[in-house]
Amino acid sequence: MNFKKSLLTLICTFLLLLFVGCSTDSNQNSLSVSTTSKSPSPNPTTSLVVQTTSTTSVATTSTTEDQILEKAEEELNQEEPEEKESFNPDEAPEGEDFEFTSFEARDPELVFDESTAYLYTTNIFAVWGEPINLPVWRTEDFTDYEFLGDGLEELGVWAEDSWTWAPGVIKINPNKWIVFYTARMEGTTDDPAYPAGVQCIGKAISSGPGTQFTDSSFIDSSEVPFICQEALGGSIDASPFRDEDDSLWLVWKADTNAPHIAGTACLYAQKLSSNGENLLGSPANILCKDQSWEEPLIENPDFFRDGVGDLWLSYSAGWWDSDSYSTGLASCASPLGPCEKEGQWLSTADGLVGPGGVTFASDGEDDYIVVCSWEGGAGFDEGGTGVTGVVQMARVISHIRSEEEITVTLDGRCYTTPPITEQTTNGELDLELERVTSIQSLSRPTLQLERRIDLGDRAPLTESDLLETPGSSLQPELIQPGDTLFENPRSSPLP
Repeated sequence: MNFKKSLLTLICTFLLLLFVGCSTDSNQNSLSVSTTSKSPSPNPTTSLVVQTTSTTSVATTSTTEDQILEKAEEELNQEEPEEKESFNPDEAPEGEDFEFTSFEARDPELVFDESTAYLYTTNIFAVWGEPINLPVWRTEDFTDYEFLGDGLEELGVWAEDSWTWAPGVIKINPNKWIVFYTARMEGTTDDPAYPAGVQCIGKAISSGPGTQFTDSSFIDSSEVPFICQEALGGSIDASPFRDEDDSLWLVWKADTNAPHIAGTACLYAQKLSSNGENLLGSPANILCKDQSWEEPLIENPDFFRDGVGDLWLSYSAGWWDSDSYSTGLASCASPLGPCEKEGQWLSTADGLVGPGGVTFASDGEDDYIVVCSWEGGAGFDEGGTGVTGVVQMARVISHIRSEEEITVTLDGRCYTTPPITEQTTNGELDLELERVTSIQSLSRPTLQLERRIDLGDRAPLTESDLLETPGSSLQPELIQPGDTLFENPRSSPLP
């Protein structure tokens, strides 16, 4: 019995030792595997497996980091949408801002078809003397223009030849374009009752920009004018306008200043049907000549909305064949008014002579200002040629704001710098500061009170005080309107 117990004990002890030994070997193998990635292992298979796992993990981490970096880079490179700005009547373009045509182009209308722009103007005459009723040019860059011919080869039967001008063109859809043109009523030119004839507005339709080279000419199939306010002397200078809600409008001038009426010229507006072919409702009188600089008339109106949705109306004033011609602006609550005049916007100055016939155009991304100005003389009597200029509105605003004057202080005195240009900001031009002797002599107030510094308790400055010291800041006393400069300096500190 004792022998059996001893044998059983021995067998159990042996099994226990065997179990402990196997467990120890297993732990050692596990430790070897877990450290393989840090030190070489004698077991090629285990090393390969572990190395593969480590590489996959690193690759996955690297890919994730690359994706995060790419996403961050995309977010950084994402262009923030340009902040739209309201139109400022005080920011007017100058002659040097425009790209002008090298040919006669009066009363311009510019219409975009994607990236291509079509320019329509008042009639011109071919070298053989025949009138070109609706001259059309095509351009991609406002520098090179391709002449496409006459967009209105046949006028409506109601109209006389040789008297067409001020076209207003609108693209209703890709296959329908409409031109509203001004022409004289048949038989009125030679009628003594109408010393300048009776002018009215016609409507012609085309399947495209309106030339034989692109599709077909505009066709006026009506036997009567589209608009003719005979009791008001006639109607001219129609300009179509598509509003932000896609509604269509037409604005024009009643020719009340015509000799047989001799009244006051006024502007009218009326809604168009969605196809652009019919007038809806009644015309509204939105503006009349009432300023001295507008003498003897106003005409050539055009609507546009600015970046924040405000509605503006440009119009020409003065006599078209002279340097008195200019452009005014009015702000409007709606296309039917009321409209409030903002004053004269463009006049003869800064490279422009008799600037008028202003219209606004958009290619869907950028807005453009289009104007007619005289070159070589103010009007035909002086041998002048009416040419068209085009400029991007954003460029005008940028140019104007870069030329704003700034005022600086230098050794306690006040100076004004020349306009800021690329040369001055790059330090390529030696600036000559112009000393200001009075606040009133500045072209516009440029000094504003921010705060006053009590200098009464300060000790006199020494040379060491003037040396640049990290963190130091010397705040000069700001000059205020009404201060007398350079004479009778104040003996006591300001409150």
